[in-house]
Amino acid sequence: MSSDEFNVIPFNPTEAPEPIIDAYLEFDEKITLELIPEQGLTSKEAREKNLRIMSPTRSNILWIALKQTKDKPVVAGYSRISIENQNSPSYEQNGHIAGCSVLVISEFSKKGIGTALLEEAICEAKNHTQVTDLMFRTYNETGYTFLENRKAKLVLEQNRSYLKLSEIDLNLMNTWIDCGTELAKEENVELVEIEGSIPEDIIEEYASLYTELMNQQPLGSLQLRSVITAETLRTRAKQMEQKDQFWHTLLTIENNGRISGLTEFHYSFSQPDMIFQLLTGVKDEFRKRGIGKWLKAKMLLFLLEKYPEAKYIETTNTVSNDAMVSINRRMGFYDTEPLKFYELKIRSD
Repeated sequence: MSSDEFNVIPFNPTEAPEPIIDAYLEFDEKITLELIPEQGLTSKEAREKNLRIMSPTRSNILWIALKQTKDKPVVAGYSRISIENQNSPSYEQNGHIAGCSVLVISEFSKKGIGTALLEEAICEAKNHTQVTDLMFRTYNETGYTFLENRKAKLVLEQNRSYLKLSEIDLNLMNTWIDCGTELAKEENVELVEIEGSIPEDIIEEYASLYTELMNQQPLGSLQLRSVITAETLRTRAKQMEQKDQFWHTLLTIENNGRISGLTEFHYSFSQPDMIFQLLTGVKDEFRKRGIGKWLKAKMLLFLLEKYPEAKYIETTNTVSNDAMVSINRRMGFYDTEPLKFYELKIRSD
C-alpha cells in the first residue's frame, strides 16, 4: 500500500536488511523524543537488541511507512499488532483483544500515513478470528484525535508521572521508613529484597498476589485483565536479562508468612538517567498500615544508593487510584500528558 511518496510494507526485524533496520531505529529515536522526551533514549545497540527479542506468548506483526532516497531509506511511521497465542495464561480471558500501535513522526503527519498503517493492522487482525477488538496506548493530543476520529472508545486514563531524584524530600522518606520499622517490630512484618527472578519457594503466591493487585486497580471500562502465573514471572526475568535490565522487588511478609505488599522497579545502564517504577500494591486486608509508603520509600533510598547515575523515576497510575496518586504526589512526582487507552471494535462478538 502507498501513501504519498511512502510505501507501507511489512517489517520483520529478524529478517530486514541492515539499512532498513537503521532507518527504523532512526525513526524510533525521533518518535521517542517526540512522545516521551522525559525518558531519554536507550543506546542504539540496546534498542536493536530489544527489537529482535521475541515473546513466547504473543505474535507481533509490524509494518513501516518507508521511502527510498538517494542516500538512505527513511521511515516515517510504523504500526504493530500484538496478538496473544495459546501459550499465554490470559489467552482465554484476553485473546479477543489485540494490542495495536500506530505512530507517525510529526513532520510526516496529515499525509494519510497513519490511516494506511492502521488499515494494514486492522486487515491483519481480521485474519485472526478470535480478535474482536484492538487496544491502543496513546501519549498525546494527536494520537487521541486520530483514534477518536475513527470512533475508538476511550476506556482508561492514567497519569504519566516523573520524580526528579535530586528533589526528593529525604526527611519525609525517612519518616515513612521509621513508621514501617515500627510496624515491623510491633507486628513482626518482614521486609524482603529480591534482585532478579522471584524465588521458587514463593513464586506461586507472588504470581497470585500480583494478579490480584493488578486487577484491583481502578481500570475503567478497559476489557483487558491480568493473568500472571509463575511461568509469566520466569519469562519476564529471562527477557529482562536479555535486555540487560535489572529487576528489583521489595516484599512485605506478615507474621503468618503471607505476602501482604510489593513494589518493583527496573533499571538499565543503556538508559542511565531513568528508573522505571512498575507495580506497587498492598493486599486489601493489609491496607491502612503505611505499608505502601514504607515499600516505596525504602526502595527509593535503595535505588539512590544502587544507581547514583539515575536522575528520574517514571511511573503510571490510573487517575482514579486515589491512594497511590496521593502517595506519589507527596513523594514529588509531577504529571506529563496523560496516557490514554482506547479500544476499537473490528467485528461483532
